[in-house]
Amino acid sequence: MAALARALGRGRSGGTMRAIARGRGFSSAQSFPSEPESSPGTGSSKNIGSSRLWKWMKNLLECPETDVETLAKRKILNVRKGETLSKIRFVDLNECLEMVDSAKDEEKSFQDFFCLGKLYTIQGSADKVLLCAEKAAKLVPQGSVFHALCLHLEADGFFLSKDYAKCMQKLKLVLELLDKDEDETAELIRAETEIRVAEVLVATRKFQEALPLFLSSIAKKEKLCDDKRAFVDDYIHTAEALVELGRYPEAAEQCRKALDSAEDGTFDEARSRRLLGVVYRGLKQLPKSIEELKVVKELALKHGRNEDARWIELELAQCYMDSEKYEEAKEVLNAVLDDEEVRGRLKGFAHACFARICVLENEADEAIAHTEEASMILRKNKGVTLKDAETFAELATFFEAVKDYDSAIDHFEEAQRIYVNFPEAVTSLAETYARVGHIYLVMEKSETAVSILGRGVKLIEDKIGIDHPDLGDMLNTMGVANLGLKNLVLASGQFERAKVISVKHFGTGHPNTVAATINMVTAYSSLNRWDKAIKCQTEVVKHLEEQKAQPEVLEKHRDTLQKLQLIQENAATVAHSAGIS
Repeated sequence: MAALARALGRGRSGGTMRAIARGRGFSSAQSFPSEPESSPGTGSSKNIGSSRLWKWMKNLLECPETDVETLAKRKILNVRKGETLSKIRFVDLNECLEMVDSAKDEEKSFQDFFCLGKLYTIQGSADKVLLCAEKAAKLVPQGSVFHALCLHLEADGFFLSKDYAKCMQKLKLVLELLDKDEDETAELIRAETEIRVAEVLVATRKFQEALPLFLSSIAKKEKLCDDKRAFVDDYIHTAEALVELGRYPEAAEQCRKALDSAEDGTFDEARSRRLLGVVYRGLKQLPKSIEELKVVKELALKHGRNEDARWIELELAQCYMDSEKYEEAKEVLNAVLDDEEVRGRLKGFAHACFARICVLENEADEAIAHTEEASMILRKNKGVTLKDAETFAELATFFEAVKDYDSAIDHFEEAQRIYVNFPEAVTSLAETYARVGHIYLVMEKSETAVSILGRGVKLIEDKIGIDHPDLGDMLNTMGVANLGLKNLVLASGQFERAKVISVKHFGTGHPNTVAATINMVTAYSSLNRWDKAIKCQTEVVKHLEEQKAQPEVLEKHRDTLQKLQLIQENAATVAHSAGIS
């Protein structure tokens, strides 16, 4: 470690080098769990690395200075260290970059560019991170540990720009580069790299692959690092993957480990408790979820983060709604809406949440009023997060319910505008195409419906697979539209495929399977393929008998089966007579 410090030429300690090796930066690194980037259980990746970045930054501020560090500190001179991470997000670092870049060759420092690149990761500036990585790489030997750190920095930049393929490529290069290096720092970098690979897998929704990598990498790190605080992010991200897989008890265990590792009263404690609240909500232990969120709210207020506290109150309102405690939820939301300091998207989300309660309580006029208010605010503020997209989609469903189809389509398109920027939101984007396609079908615009639904089908097929469960419903709706256009062969093929997918994922008795089978009867009848129509209708009748359906429904489908059988017999008689004559 000392040799590495000497190689840096700055009199750095081995501890500093290890801190740099631990420096994360796969996001803008919010230091407090403020606005939720996604709904509970969707596994947001936006806070990747915040606690480790903070530890690195704290180390940076306490160690001997380089020129860039002096300038960076001067820019945040009056900021308390506990708030440094969040404040750096708003500091103009371009002056630092110009100063370092204009230095004479012999004065240029790998560490200056590397440190500056890490500061840019906090700000979420992908282009500047990649620029710093490129300049730092020119100052170190190829194949060295320092080269590995430059590749790490490049990976940060590609993650920020959501180019996950290039990010993964750089991380694999680091692992190859340090494959046979048994130095302690190299081992630590390898362990961190494997965790970063797992984080990329989480961002691309590959939770099953990410989970064992998280667990094995944490085990390796525990042998190399005795600072419990360095593991907070790892436990949190492991818990997020477990939440996505529906393994809530194990996720709760990881959250508790994160809490044990976090210092009391810190942002790390707040992040851990907030995720634990999500886990308890998934376990249907709503009182515990509410308890955790209340603690997070108090931590936010303690640190003077009043707006963050309001964001947490939105999650509290959702928990009260889940508990059917609508008055408590309204009380929380009214406090948010009455706060004159609350503006912008936060107020828009509060109106959307209020609209949801009004729908549940059948207060149509109030629901529409809050929906329109939420729409106006969110459009004005042009949000770009998954939360914005999800809220626009929810507002669209309100308009669809009151048969304001133009407004519904408009809001679904607003959601699409945001979803396209999130590779992990493919299924959500496809769902909006499915909903818009259905609306056009209801409006009797079958050609447009087929076109929109086709985009959703192609998106799922290209990005996920040809037998994804969401495809069944889309293909079924698409088939109905093609029936209206008299594209009978195409429609029957889509119904057949929808049924196969539904049976595979949900079984023969699922409503989607039955709906596809009923539609197949219509398509085959229109094509005069009576044998196939009778076979499908027989399946429908059998299912209704097993489910003990209402007598009038069962009788209707039995009558349909008898009519089909009679038509087939008549057709056979006519064909036979024609043959004799």
